[in-house]
Amino acid sequence: MLRQIVDVRQQAGECEKRWFNSSEVDLFIWFDSLENIISFHLIYDKHRDEKAVIWNKLSSALHVRVDDNSRPGHYPSSPLLTERVALDTQRLISLLGVQMQNVDPAITRFILRIIDALD
Repeated sequence: MLRQIVDVRQQAGECEKRWFNSSEVDLFIWFDSLENIISFHLIYDKHRDEKAVIWNKLSSALHVRVDDNSRPGHYPSSPLLTERVALDTQRLISLLGVQMQNVDPAITRFILRIIDALD
């Protein structure tokens, strides 16, 4: 289940950032000065075929594979967002229904609405 990381470094003059983490999911959300969500990165399936939903208010959402260049005998490197991949919307919504129980319901609804629109 996602839990909020409370000591996220905030940069002066930049938007507020919140980070929620679990063994399966990372959720990074950026807010404007009025507390509106302006961007989020939702990373899931972290231990197998990692994927991400990337959204910001200036462009449409993307569902992409995350490649950390893991290979036998090598350490993972910095993750890269790669090609777009098909989204199993119902599976992701089901996963988030469990993972986001401790997240503000307004944030959860917002993110689920974006994911549902990707289908």
